[in-house]
Amino acid sequence: MTTPNLVALTRVKGNGTPYARSAAVEEQLRSVLEQPLTHWPSLIPELHDESLVYLIRHHLVAHSVVLGQFVGALSDRAMKIIPRYSKGFDRTTAEMIAEDVLGSVMEDLFAFDTSRQQFMECDFYRTVKTRTVDRASRDKHRFGAKYVDPDEPRAPDEAEIDREDALSRLCAEQDDAALLSTLAAIKNDQHREAFRLRYIEGWSVTDEDATKPTLCSHFKKSDRQIRNWIAIATKQVRAAIGESP
Repeated sequence: MTTPNLVALTRVKGNGTPYARSAAVEEQLRSVLEQPLTHWPSLIPELHDESLVYLIRHHLVAHSVVLGQFVGALSDRAMKIIPRYSKGFDRTTAEMIAEDVLGSVMEDLFAFDTSRQQFMECDFYRTVKTRTVDRASRDKHRFGAKYVDPDEPRAPDEAEIDREDALSRLCAEQDDAALLSTLAAIKNDQHREAFRLRYIEGWSVTDEDATKPTLCSHFKKSDRQIRNWIAIATKQVRAAIGESP
């Protein structure tokens, strides 16, 4: 059987580097394309976000039923990411931000070969994160101190942000059974709950607004203690899925 060819990415980043999908995504896409379309919906829980984007863009526009299933799954994944980066607002405003971000993402998903669309094929999580932070920042001046950046008050370095993004992405992409398996790798009950609240529910470790639930207030422990718990839990999760700590 001939290996399916993938539609090439033609856009480049601001520094001139070409956009590129990960090797894992391209390998997964070729595997999916070798299977009948009727089997694709059963594969959704295993597919990377970027694989969903590619298949929606390039193969499903003419297949409305399967298209709807894929778009629904991608929307659900986006809605797991958005709340983490739109904290500090009242419920109505947070819902408006989520609606705007999701609408923007879906609009670009079906746009004609734009840079933003192609970037979604490379990093869907970061696309949603960036859109959410940008959208939330528009309302920041209206709320002043009530708006809290999820990465505050301790400013992490870029390496830590990338690690946290990777863990949040991992949790967002997994179905319920896989999440339970992931959490089961964490041996201590408090460590497990802290990891779940941080990376699945999107809680902040601390928050300047005392009315907001945080890990520190929930466990009545210091910022340092909570981060130690999460570091231990993260190491156990990475070991369980075969990644280096």
